[in-house]
Amino acid sequence: MDDKLYRLLETPLQLKSVEELERRYDNSIHEFNEEDDNYIGVATANIRQFNDHGKELKAAHVSDSYVIEDRRREGIFSNLYTKLEEELQSQNVELFYSLSPTPYELLNLVDHQDYEILGEIGTYAKVMDSGKVVSGFMGKLAGLITKARNSGEKSVSYSGIDVFEMESYDGVDELYNSLKSELGFMSVRSKNWLDNRTKDRGYYNIGAKKDDKLSGYIIYKYIERADTRYFIVMDILFDDRKTLEAMYDELMARAKEKNISLIGIWANSRLNDFIRDKKFMYARSTFSLIAKGEGLTKDMSKWYIEPIEGEVY
Repeated sequence: MDDKLYRLLETPLQLKSVEELERRYDNSIHEFNEEDDNYIGVATANIRQFNDHGKELKAAHVSDSYVIEDRRREGIFSNLYTKLEEELQSQNVELFYSLSPTPYELLNLVDHQDYEILGEIGTYAKVMDSGKVVSGFMGKLAGLITKARNSGEKSVSYSGIDVFEMESYDGVDELYNSLKSELGFMSVRSKNWLDNRTKDRGYYNIGAKKDDKLSGYIIYKYIERADTRYFIVMDILFDDRKTLEAMYDELMARAKEKNISLIGIWANSRLNDFIRDKKFMYARSTFSLIAKGEGLTKDMSKWYIEPIEGEVY
């Protein structure tokens, strides 16, 4: 990794190491503006194979675009982005998107590069220990509400499903290929892609099998902040509701074992009914999605975006 890029992005991205920056990039392209042996601006994209209900296309996830504050309003970003997009188009990229862009990226991409704001991704939470999430009387009230909601959860029998500790992503290619016609805009899931996106990030995995074939997985992250423990679902894929129920039960068991206060999950068209039935509470909606390109749909229900697509949490 280029030390000059790390020096440029260390503060705005709150990076702790060069390795942390390296993990943000897979099949990436950078355009730089350099002065006096230092970068003063960068535009970056990761090229990905994308799915649209079984049709594959090339997409670019645009992120980590930045110009130092005292050199803004000089057209530096516009020039860098123009070069970046030209290079991406030369590699047959059709769709450009950014997940949870910074305010600087949002302003420049929407106002000057014709990106459209598609909407915000709904974030939902299962409160396990409301006393740690909300203190005082409101915490006790939330606890009573959570207890009542948990008692009303719907459950589904899942005999014949083997839930296991997933130590590798073998079988993901086959699972994804069997489901891709049902899935909206998303990065193609494969063993190699997940290996790259999860490398050295400390994620945990739950897998499910039917007849010795992978039928689903959950990739989640453990976060501890201010004595509050969270599980955040980073990626999830499953063939049917029974598989999802089986993996969810295992996730809940792990959460209880570690005294987790909250489980976070993103909504999408395949999870909406499950989130409702399991009484997840609406948490916040701050993860914006912007995009442009051929065949772009503004209908958020046609997207299957998970946190693993970007650099969130």
